[in-house]
Amino acid sequence: MFRRLSFLVFIFTSALSLEILFSEDNETIVSPSSIFELGLFKDGTRWYLGIWFKGFPRKVVWTGNRESPLNSARGYIQISMSSGIQLFNESGYMTWKINLTRTAAADAPLTASLSDTGNLIVSYNNNNPNGILWQSFDEPGDVLLPGMDLGMGLSSGRFYYYRETAYQYYIWEFSTKMYRVDPIYYGTISLPRATTINYHATLTLLATGSLSLSEWTSEDTEWKEMLIAPSDTCDKYATCGANTNTYCSMNPLKSCECFPGFRPLRGNCVRKSPVTCSDDDGFQLLKNMKLPETDSWTILYEGVGLEECKERCLKTCNCTAFANTDMPISGWSCVMWTVSLADTRRYSTNRGQNLYVRVAGLAMAIRW
Repeated sequence: MFRRLSFLVFIFTSALSLEILFSEDNETIVSPSSIFELGLFKDGTRWYLGIWFKGFPRKVVWTGNRESPLNSARGYIQISMSSGIQLFNESGYMTWKINLTRTAAADAPLTASLSDTGNLIVSYNNNNPNGILWQSFDEPGDVLLPGMDLGMGLSSGRFYYYRETAYQYYIWEFSTKMYRVDPIYYGTISLPRATTINYHATLTLLATGSLSLSEWTSEDTEWKEMLIAPSDTCDKYATCGANTNTYCSMNPLKSCECFPGFRPLRGNCVRKSPVTCSDDDGFQLLKNMKLPETDSWTILYEGVGLEECKERCLKTCNCTAFANTDMPISGWSCVMWTVSLADTRRYSTNRGQNLYVRVAGLAMAIRW
């Protein structure tokens, strides 16, 4: 059985150093609302420093010493400004270390806490967010929790998942893009609810390179798992080619189709007739779409509705398509693509977004 501690127990070795002790009783540190635990857990015959959901069902969400496990449950963590966070075995041998990301004043005592979001925080002032010196959310493994802010790929493994721009997330295999996950548009992939004692959710990057969403509520007896990407062949990055103005659909096999108003030409799709940059142009609605990849040429107008978005696209001569979608921060906004429409697909189920593709001539367009 695990012995659960309600508070952190420290041995201060100096004003800038503290220790957390673990014994054979498998003592754990519990977050304020008893949602997460920090301690040593056993996997096979080895022991690892980790954070997991407290109680049933247990799910490890962070591991510190992934490549340097302990042989027993006896050990201790030492935290100092000069040496960072160090894990020692029962013989006093350091098996794992990570540096702090910031420094503190010489007279500032260090503290550590485990939050109800699953974040282990080292700081010199618990009441001041600016006092954070290190946090486990900045060192994710294969599991993502609500509240984590992804940056550039930190993993050294075969697959990694990271945010390339403000709203675009990719799964890479070494140096090759495998999938562009659809996280920025409402109704697709997200962790919209915060972790509570009655609701848990994680995103896990599997060893196969797939991304899995796990959810649990107080009414569930086990985790509910759902594969996010890839769901089929169309999820592969640029599966119909790069900058070809095509979209992928499953009917039921993979099919690459030209957008409305385009025709195939030597492996790409080109416009049947040029747009006139006037009110004679219109838009063809495509439903259940994974919206195209955004780039430096994509235009975003925050807080702009559907009708105004249409008018802005008409007045922008190189606007190829637009969507009115719910962005994570700015709410309903207008997204306009001004170059080729890349890495796009149509879902066979009621998923995805409405995409309005610019076409020449009112006869080909849907009147508003």
